[in-house]
Amino acid sequence: MTGYIKKFNRKFSVRPKGKSVLRKLKKNANIDFILWDKYPRKLDNGSAIIL
Repeated sequence: MTGYIKKFNRKFSVRPKGKSVLRKLKKNANIDFILWDKYPRKLDNGSAIIL
């Protein structure tokens, strides 16, 4: 798998053109709260999920 990932990255990776827009996470940030989100869902007759 590691060989595949290296080959994939060589083929498809792109260097950023400018400064990164990512921000560092604060030490007291609750990652579970940041990444948590809840959506009501239903199943249709074909068992596909409807959001």
